[in-house]
Amino acid sequence: MMARRVLLLVLAGLALLAAMPARALTELDDETLSQSAARDGLSIIVHLDLNSSSTGTTSTSSTVNSSLTWGVTVNGQTNYAVMLNPHGIIDLYAITIDTQARPGGGGDVIVIGLPTYVSFQQFGFDALGIQSNPQAPISGDLGHVILDGQLSLQGQLRVWGK
Repeated sequence: MMARRVLLLVLAGLALLAAMPARALTELDDETLSQSAARDGLSIIVHLDLNSSSTGTTSTSSTVNSSLTWGVTVNGQTNYAVMLNPHGIIDLYAITIDTQARPGGGGDVIVIGLPTYVSFQQFGFDALGIQSNPQAPISGDLGHVILDGQLSLQGQLRVWGK
């Protein structure tokens, strides 16, 4: 029932976006970008609640029975990484994106700040398999991962053009 509501909400949002007038993307040169004022840049905060109950505890029972697959084709052969029952909660505060003048001139750089706080609550999956059929039960289990705790990061990643 909840999945149906989420799907309807996503479809309504996509319909609203499709109805908006499209604008062509325009390239910004360094001078125009330098004159834009983003103040403190952009901050991205994430709360991801994946297959967990409203109390914050996760369910790894067989009633969840979900999977996440990723297919890779090499030389005409497709194999899939299949994660069984991905679940848990991640809180991430905050990735920042800003621009700064490059030291010594030569334009601006994009500065991506690492999140200062990341929290995991029973985040992981029950089994991992690599197989040719993504629908088949996992036969060669490569293990499971459960993360539970916090970490702090500091630093920046700086990106610039040639």
